[in-house]
Amino acid sequence: MLLIVLYCLAWTVERTPLRHALVLLFNFLLVYTGYGLFIGGVTMALLVVECWKQKANRRNLMISLTALMVSVLTVVSFLSGYDLEHFHTSVQQRGTQIWEYPIFASLMFGRVVRLNPSGINWLAYVAALCGIGLFALLVVALLIHAVRIIRSHSPFRTQSLIIVILLGYGLLFAISTALGRAAMGLNGSQSSRFVTLMIPAFLGLYFYLLTLD
Repeated sequence: MLLIVLYCLAWTVERTPLRHALVLLFNFLLVYTGYGLFIGGVTMALLVVECWKQKANRRNLMISLTALMVSVLTVVSFLSGYDLEHFHTSVQQRGTQIWEYPIFASLMFGRVVRLNPSGINWLAYVAALCGIGLFALLVVALLIHAVRIIRSHSPFRTQSLIIVILLGYGLLFAISTALGRAAMGLNGSQSSRFVTLMIPAFLGLYFYLLTLD
């Protein structure tokens, strides 16, 4: 959580070389925690957008391209030789319907508002509906601010940038978890250990709500 906050602050630095140095440092540390791996995808996406915006400024373009290459190498170096075999041996796979993946991810967010996670009761259905609504709201907020970043004339737009980082990390985690765990059944979405890693998404949602008139 601390590294994600520092990563967000690094993007607010105005000087391009210093900004990229700090972003790449915290990106490296986050990726190598394992839990922060998803920030690597966010970093690459943002640097691609920045390269496109800096195409008229040769110096800044070269800095952004170099940073992009370093971010790619960071993720590749972490995943090199990574053993994925335990996913096939530790979890009994079954046929998963495609509609189960978004429902699984939505139920992860519903877990946050579920008062009694042990046992099935009517609150579970309320939480499920809240989770679906939250998931949809997060996706909409991400798309709105991603478009604002792309359309902005400045290399980066601080408010939208921070919101995209936080929402992007949270949604990537939820979607990746759904892809890897949906075969365990929808009850697997209620694991309490998932809640902590979704905090950035809720912080991003909070910042998004602050931007509304």
